[in-house]
Amino acid sequence: MYFKKLKTAAQLMIVVCVIAFASCKKTEYLYFSIIIDKISIPDTVHISDSFNVHLYGYIGPTKCYVFEGANFLTIDTRAQNEIFIEAIGKQNTKDCGGGDSILDDEIVVWFKELGEFIFYDINKQDVELGRIVVIP
Repeated sequence: MYFKKLKTAAQLMIVVCVIAFASCKKTEYLYFSIIIDKISIPDTVHISDSFNVHLYGYIGPTKCYVFEGANFLTIDTRAQNEIFIEAIGKQNTKDCGGGDSILDDEIVVWFKELGEFIFYDINKQDVELGRIVVIP
């Protein structure tokens, strides 16, 4: 009887420890939109070629803020040749290093249509960031 209670107490202690350690290692993130200050793109590309869109901007005041990725969107109410970029950042809610976090990353893109395309930041829809011409 005594050993059965001791075994149950030990099992309960193991479960509590596992839950405690698992919750400590879990990292939570808050996602947010990054304002793009500048992009760098080629002037002209061939329709079959991929190219890099280089994004620049300010992510956040510490190294907790990092660039996660980007979405490329078109808005139905605007001209079809306008591409809106939404740069996505994530903030680690745990302790991390100091110093500003700066956006300086590239994304590989390609087009399926010919034409001249204008890039905008989704947060600043009236500020043109760059133009590219896609040729056959």
